Amino acid sequence: MGHSFGADAAIRMAEKMMTLGAPVALVVTFGPTTNLVAPSNVGQVVNYYTGNTLVSKATRFKGSISNINLNSAADINHLNIEKSNRVQTSVISRIQAIAGRERHTSPSAVVQ
Repeated sequence: MGHSFGADAAIRMAEKMMTLGAPVALVVTFGPTTNLVAPSNVGQVVNYYTGNTLVSKATRFKGSISNINLNSAADINHLNIEKSNRVQTSVISRIQAIAGRERHTSPSAVVQ
């Protein structure tokens, strides 16, 4: 998860995780500074943006990408995109959905 240059770095971190053979369940970007390409080890990308900076799929990417255009939101701009309560609520819901899914499928979550 990252904003502006941090959004760019979030994708680079996922790329690094791919070189280590590690899957990444979710990457959230807020207003990246450039168009980005999601690596194939990522399960889900959510890109909140103003302007026209999109995230696209790399070769062999099988996850999902949501590019959420906030250009028409009068109260949101590049400098405050990650501070918006409604954006934060949306991100928290996505994280909770993934965490719940992981909890139900994780062997360590099974009570014996």
